[in-house]
Amino acid sequence: MKDLTESEREIASSLLDLALKITQMIEEQFGLFAELGFDLCVDLNGNISLLEVNGKPLKVSIEKLRDKTIPL
Repeated sequence: MKDLTESEREIASSLLDLALKITQMIEEQFGLFAELGFDLCVDLNGNISLLEVNGKPLKVSIEKLRDKTIPL
């Protein structure tokens, strides 16, 4: 994160903090998960929104999803 601006570092830190808080809330309610995937977005004003949380996140890049020759 050394190449980020101060503002970008603050947003990255906020994203991590939010993900950890959400994880704690989910695991308190439903038990432990091996991994969680978070879809978070940041608007132009730096506001963070949670789009969804996945209990079994997809491990394929967007570029690979576009390549129809790669079997998923």
